[in-house]
Amino acid sequence: MKYPQKEFNSDLRKLIKNKEKVLTIFMKEYLKKKKPILMEVGLLLEAEFVIEGNDPFIPGYNSSISIGINESEGEPLDIHIIYIWECNCRFLGVPIGRRIPGSKITGELIDEAVEEIEQELTLFLEELVSDCL
Repeated sequence: MKYPQKEFNSDLRKLIKNKEKVLTIFMKEYLKKKKPILMEVGLLLEAEFVIEGNDPFIPGYNSSISIGINESEGEPLDIHIIYIWECNCRFLGVPIGRRIPGSKITGELIDEAVEEIEQELTLFLEELVSDCL
């Protein structure tokens, strides 16, 4: 869901931090559950929670979770990234690196539930495993 800068407030900040926390906990549990299954077919599953920036309302801040699949030799096969929150600056709808007159700051928060993300990741893993076998 997109948010213009005028909707940036403490409630939105709490919502962002809560989503980041919930999805981080989910990823740890998901990793525990799926890692042994993939090891049986010779694949390594790795997950990471990444935050770039310090303040969710300053352009350049983004938070995401990424799931990577490697072969047993360490060769990366694929990576899947899910962005939780992204704050950027846009000019005429095009993302830009810094603020200029006429640009607008917007943020985008993931609006999928944890169950939908779990289904998305499970489908991603199943397709990858079937391609490897």
